[in-house]
Amino acid sequence: METNEQRINEFLNKAQATVDRALNELMEVNIIRENDPTEYSEAQRDLQLLNDEIEELMNNYPNEREKLHEVNQQINEIQKVLVRGEIINDND
Repeated sequence: METNEQRINEFLNKAQATVDRALNELMEVNIIRENDPTEYSEAQRDLQLLNDEIEELMNNYPNEREKLHEVNQQINEIQKVLVRGEIINDND
């Protein structure tokens, strides 16, 4: 049987992998200027699925809410970046 900590860690790993893939897709689009709508849309869809899942996890594991909220903010920011189609450097 999976423990709460294992479930949260599994989700966090999946979230990080999805965020990394989404950013990679964005960088590829920006570098080659050819949008592969399938992979780009798939990355956006996967981020939305994570958002849906994180809401459920926050309700089921209130003790992990802070950790999950941080990941939720990261996912939301990546979604905004994908919509804009560019990474904006806050240091500029």
